[in-house]
Amino acid sequence: MSKYYTIKSKKIFVEESEMELFILHPTINAKPLHDCYAALKYLKEHADELGINSSQIMVGGESAGGGLTAALCMYARDKGEV
Repeated sequence: MSKYYTIKSKKIFVEESEMELFILHPTINAKPLHDCYAALKYLKEHADELGINSSQIMVGGESAGGGLTAALCMYARDKGEV
């Protein structure tokens, strides 16, 4: 879900997403991380169309989303594409 907010005269674009739930399995599933990374790349690549500043994109989350946010930041840093 995409929304625009205005906070202290700054226009802010927010892209919200829901995490998919996975059945517990003995192997680690990286799909949520790859989904988040694809969304981040999309925002960066389509910033002009969305009316956002591509150098001011942030990610955030709480609980499990906080861990996913940290993993996403490290993954994006390591890939060097965003």
